[in-house]
Amino acid sequence: AQTRRRVLVLADQAASSLSNVVVAVLVARSFPDETEPFAAFSLAVMVFQFTVGSVRGLVFEPELLLRADRLPGAARAVLPSYVAATVAVGLLVAIAIGSSSAVLGGLAGSALLALAIVLPFVLVQDAWRYVFMVDRPGMALVIDLVWLLSSCTAIILAPDGAAVAWYVLAWGAGGALGAVVGTLIARLPFGQFHPVNYLRNNLELGLRFLGEFVTSQAGYFLALLSCGWILGLTAYGAVRGGFLFIGPLQMLAAGVIMSTLPEARRARDDPDRVLRLVRGGNALVCGATVAWTAVGLALPDSIGRALVGATWVEAQEILLPLGLTMIGMSLIAGALVGVRAFDGTKGLRARLQTIPFQLACPVVGAYVADLD
Repeated sequence: AQTRRRVLVLADQAASSLSNVVVAVLVARSFPDETEPFAAFSLAVMVFQFTVGSVRGLVFEPELLLRADRLPGAARAVLPSYVAATVAVGLLVAIAIGSSSAVLGGLAGSALLALAIVLPFVLVQDAWRYVFMVDRPGMALVIDLVWLLSSCTAIILAPDGAAVAWYVLAWGAGGALGAVVGTLIARLPFGQFHPVNYLRNNLELGLRFLGEFVTSQAGYFLALLSCGWILGLTAYGAVRGGFLFIGPLQMLAAGVIMSTLPEARRARDDPDRVLRLVRGGNALVCGATVAWTAVGLALPDSIGRALVGATWVEAQEILLPLGLTMIGMSLIAGALVGVRAFDGTKGLRARLQTIPFQLACPVVGAYVADLD
């Protein structure tokens, strides 16, 4: 049963990752002779990804960790407040994004305004996804597939001359439909909604998980900015292309954490079992990293250019140090499962220790490849 659950969680992570790629490709093909609309759509997606990562840390991940400790009745009783907290935080962030869009204007402003409209709905979809990860991962896969298929259908059927905001709304409408399906599947008990109490009760864990997310993102952006500042735009493009290529490995590492954390939390009184889970997760991600890096190093230039564009030649030269970076990150991901299983408050320290390694390999690799 546990093996089936892990497979379903990893399948859901793959579907989630695939949806981002497929939707991006469909939108890009909708504007074959223009670059600004797709850039505006990409900006909205980037803002969403940072927002959803932050909300996951603040709201979702405490529930993912603590849900394993709750009896079924207590776990169900907290759902109204959990969803209400998601909606409340989503509305606050949507107001901030909407205000920014008015200042920004243009295509980017219209894309961000559309994102503000759909943001609370897509966050609720992701909230249900995290709940289902614990004991009903098949349902998490279902609502992600609903989002993917409905979004792709709406984008394909876009009217002639549709603006970029239309595509953001279509993408978000698919997420909203996934949220509705998730609510129906979960049979949300309409009891007492206490979003403030939920956030207050989980504030310590939420802030630490939020700090972990911001820290991991800081390492990524510092690597990009450092290469761009030290070696110029060529190195910046190379590292960006390299990170884009290893993106599926990052999703796999996140899937390992989500698939094994509830089980490790329940087994925290059995350190040997937790250690086996950690080692298994490490072996899976490390093995996948070695294989994926080898594929990248052997990939013909024609295929690489089709994937990441003209930066592929330079990006391929630094795949080896990026692969070493990912191996280090995968070891941390597995260890993070054990840290959170025993004490969910100590993960931030582990994340902080990864930044030097995460930053050094891309920068040193750019120097070695002589990309200046």
